[in-house]
Amino acid sequence: MDGLQSPLQRENSSKATDEDKLEAQHQRLNARRQQIAQCHQLSPIMEEFLTTLTKIADNELLVKLWLQCIRSFFDNSSREHLPRLRKMQQELRQRKETADESSQTAIDDQLNELDHKILLASIGLENIFREAGQVYEAILAASSESTKTFRALDINLFPHVMAKLLLCGVPLEILDGDAGNIPSAWISAILKSCQELVGDKKIYVISVLGLQSSGKSTLLNTMFGLKFAVSAGRCTRGAFLQLVPVESGMPFDYVAVLDTEGLRAPELGLDKHHHDNELATLVIGLGDVTIINIKGENAAEMNEILQIAIHAFIRMKMANKDRDLHRHCIFIHQNVAAAGAKEMMQQATFKIQQKLDKMTKEAAEEEGLNDVKRLGDILQFNRDTDIFFMSDLLQSDPPMGPVNPGYSMGVQDVKQHLLHIFDKEQKSYLGFSDFSHRVNDLWKAILSEDFVFSFKSSVELKAYNLLENKFLEVTNHIEELSEDWLHKSAAIPVRKCETVDAVADVQQRAISELRAMLETWQREGLKSLNQFLDENQYSEYTIQWKERKLVSLRDCVKSLEQSLRQKLQVLCDGQKVELQQGSRTVEWESRIIRRATELAPTLRSSPKEKILQEFEALWQEFTQQLPSERTVDLRLVEIQVVDQLREIYYNELEKVRSFLDQIPLKRQSAVQSDSLLEILFPKGDTVTLIISKRSMKDKFISIFTSQLEKEERNLVVDVVSDILKAVKSLCEDMKGESSGFSKVHVKRIQKCVRDAINSSIGLSSNHIRTTPAFEIKVVILALSTAYPIFEQITRNFHEANSIKTKLADTKTKMLNLFRNIVQQQAEAKIVADFICDHLDSVMKQAFQERMAGKLRGVMLNEIGRGKYQLIVRMLTDMAQQDDAESILEYVRDSHTTALKWLTQFINRQLFQRTTDGNTVFSGHLESSLIAPIIAVTEKAARVAATRCTSLKVWVDKFCKEAEKELAVLPRNLQHVCTFESTVKVEDMLKHLLGGLGDLKSSLVKHFASMDESTVKWHGDSTLYSDVLQSLWGCKEHCPFCSEPCCKSQENHYEKDGSPHGCIQHRPPGVEGVYYIGIDQLTFKNCEFLASSGDRFSCGFCKRKGKQTPNCQGADSEQEVYHPYKEYKKYFPEWEIDPDAGNDSAKFWHWFSWTFKYKLLVKHRKGIKELPPTWALVSKKEAIDSLRFLLD
Repeated sequence: MDGLQSPLQRENSSKATDEDKLEAQHQRLNARRQQIAQCHQLSPIMEEFLTTLTKIADNELLVKLWLQCIRSFFDNSSREHLPRLRKMQQELRQRKETADESSQTAIDDQLNELDHKILLASIGLENIFREAGQVYEAILAASSESTKTFRALDINLFPHVMAKLLLCGVPLEILDGDAGNIPSAWISAILKSCQELVGDKKIYVISVLGLQSSGKSTLLNTMFGLKFAVSAGRCTRGAFLQLVPVESGMPFDYVAVLDTEGLRAPELGLDKHHHDNELATLVIGLGDVTIINIKGENAAEMNEILQIAIHAFIRMKMANKDRDLHRHCIFIHQNVAAAGAKEMMQQATFKIQQKLDKMTKEAAEEEGLNDVKRLGDILQFNRDTDIFFMSDLLQSDPPMGPVNPGYSMGVQDVKQHLLHIFDKEQKSYLGFSDFSHRVNDLWKAILSEDFVFSFKSSVELKAYNLLENKFLEVTNHIEELSEDWLHKSAAIPVRKCETVDAVADVQQRAISELRAMLETWQREGLKSLNQFLDENQYSEYTIQWKERKLVSLRDCVKSLEQSLRQKLQVLCDGQKVELQQGSRTVEWESRIIRRATELAPTLRSSPKEKILQEFEALWQEFTQQLPSERTVDLRLVEIQVVDQLREIYYNELEKVRSFLDQIPLKRQSAVQSDSLLEILFPKGDTVTLIISKRSMKDKFISIFTSQLEKEERNLVVDVVSDILKAVKSLCEDMKGESSGFSKVHVKRIQKCVRDAINSSIGLSSNHIRTTPAFEIKVVILALSTAYPIFEQITRNFHEANSIKTKLADTKTKMLNLFRNIVQQQAEAKIVADFICDHLDSVMKQAFQERMAGKLRGVMLNEIGRGKYQLIVRMLTDMAQQDDAESILEYVRDSHTTALKWLTQFINRQLFQRTTDGNTVFSGHLESSLIAPIIAVTEKAARVAATRCTSLKVWVDKFCKEAEKELAVLPRNLQHVCTFESTVKVEDMLKHLLGGLGDLKSSLVKHFASMDESTVKWHGDSTLYSDVLQSLWGCKEHCPFCSEPCCKSQENHYEKDGSPHGCIQHRPPGVEGVYYIGIDQLTFKNCEFLASSGDRFSCGFCKRKGKQTPNCQGADSEQEVYHPYKEYKKYFPEWEIDPDAGNDSAKFWHWFSWTFKYKLLVKHRKGIKELPPTWALVSKKEAIDSLRFLLD
């Protein structure tokens, strides 16, 4: 089968027209279909080979013998045919020298045909394996099923078997020598299988570069005992990889030896310069160390190979400007007498270095690098150790010349240098998966015209993700420690305060303690992060972000301190309020005890109903004595909303007043989508909400119509409708908060609206600019949508914090106390039950405050500790369910959709029932809070009872011991002391320990009864928003397609210099962007545009506040356009990897093709022909493309 290189080259050419690229994709699709057809018509030998190989793959010895037999068969066949064909070729060339001009053409045709026959006769195992790879890729592309079969064989076995052969020492063809193509899917699958077989072992890649027939393969075979093919002529075609296991004690597990075809092959003709540059870039890019092999002392040949190599090194350096590549290069000068005076050797190496430095400077100037003056500026090179002179392999002419022992000794010296010098200098090595990324990244960049512009390092992205995950792990750990400190070391002393002045003193001490604790945690965090940066497997990549990440950690701790101080202030304010109400509870407990003691003789044998009736009467009497509470005034909600609006838009007060008259906050009914047009653009309204550059431009040439204006207004209505949906999702999260309504809620709504307007691709791509009045009107509209929720959370907060509600929490404790006394239970049991009832309320309050913090860590571990993992998990879930609507919601507003998805995901995870009838939610609380705190309480009770005979002393000691976890105050247990003379401590302890066991079961049952609709989260946020806050990080969106940045740290560009980037940029047509004039959705994604000659309006710059002197003025009516290739001038903080083939966003290609009719109906626009190769992307391939840096 022929490779697909030619269509690929045209697809990846930024100079090709859209029609050329579409034609190339059609050709590639047709070629793939032909391959699929050929897969079912394979030759018997190919079919037998694949079947047999998969059957005997587990028997290593048998496989080696079988392959050797096949190799011998092919060699014998070549020996039989090649001499005859070469003789015929030589005869034809001789005839051509004496033939007249009329016969020249016929002889040339015969020579071409003969060349083809020689190629066919030169068959080897590599041809069979190449065919197997083509079969694998063809069948893989033909089916959308996860398990694919070929002739009853699971084709997933093919790479698995090839991986076993590679690990056994069989060379793997990386670069197809005939088609000049790298079968990326085949190579990636084999390397992935290697990882599955032996783990992600570390590999040290040694590559070789040299002229044709310069002894490269012989050198590698001698050095590592390999079996690369060697013979005269063009012996090696393409590039082959062979693994050599190394002894233990080395920092890597395998040496991966890469042998390549020679440079300056005469049969390539005029194409050899371009071909050799590509080959050199591939070889040098793949190798950790590259051997430059030079044969003889021919100065012209030396210049040729060194120029090619140095240009390749410079291209790699330019594509990786921000880090030290740790690339090494050694020069081997063969066929030169190695024996000689030391001074002569030093003189030779000095001259070579001078030549290398001169060539490097000249090449750098050609590439525009003025700061590169010598070879040492682009790679690690030492002239005293990295230049070798070696004699030739044979002492005289072949085939009778004896082997030269000096050659083997020289090769051994080179080998020792490679393995024992570089392993000390190089800190990290790639695994199989990382090497796969390196191969694919290099090949993709080589296919483009501009290697430096197109190259991206997936391994570097993977390294940054790993660093980001570690950074989040460290910061989350500090946050968890700080939450524990807040709920224990800070909250318990505050709750023990009995006066307002004591609260203030404790608050000051807590602030001082907080500073000291944060300094300690920061030191530990910096130590952990430093150790990771120095020792992780990608340390040579992560070192470039070291200093800035350490500074970022210090900034995070400062921010955390401010947050904790605010929470401490809220805690202290709450305690001051509690002190005003606490005395009433103590008074009631005393009256309950007195009244129950009085009624005991008459009610002792009464039924439970009678006792309950008496208690209810007594409770009613108590509650009637409460001061009347003022009813909740919902008018305050409206006042706070209006005040906040005036505060935000203090320069636009007249517009705020006018729009509030048009859109009352307290609406009688929800806003319907069909009434939005009338609300936004009422008749007679003279306030300008939008400015359309399209309309202005069209108006100047007298073709402005009401139809165009209507179209723009409908587009604005669609955008506002999506914003209101996002606001409703945000309001759903607010319902779960236990704090009341405040101006913070108004700010959250306003920010949601502003961000949605600023990131709307629908507006910017259609040249619609919004005015400040538009934002004000949409914010008021959103607030009117959220207003019923504001009123609801106000009522809920007022009810939850009313005096009756707070005292009702103690009703169960009072009832149990009353019942026990009336029924004249053992006094030791009365005391124990009273303590358990009090502990029940204290523990519930503690669990309520701490459960979100405990569960946040659990959910982060379940999802993954980064934004990248969240987005992948979310889109994967939606794709697996073919949930196009949710994906489109993500397109409209990724942050709000993430909150909605997280809410559903966490609820599914937590509130599913377990086999014992409880929930995962209650199970987590039991293991992380309930069981540990019950255990601490039991220990405190036992320790307090040691050598203690007084209940009063026991209470004091118990409260002191329990304060490690709970705020149990002696004043709340003072009534226990009324039984001082009649209750023994050991009797009470026996009842108490039994009661604590029952309390544990009761608490588990209490939390197991909760579900997503009844659970309440402490404070002004929910578990869902806390998890999203921990993961989402960067809030930036791509300026062109609005896909969110996938980095987990906010302001990462300013803090560590890491640019914004997306997992996959989406085609703008997904969001409804279309070509003006033809009403066709556009599907050129950002990577494609960055490599094309297309241009973007400076409206994109204005929307992001990135205007330059070249952009239009604020009031300009003239559009200014900039080349996409120069996007870095306007958005330097963004990194968009060019892809001229428009083939890098496979998830969005699958989505666009699968749901193209849904997009057509939704956006009411046509769809020009999509690239036909998008039809080949399966759902599994689309999902896998999202995960490529996670595997």
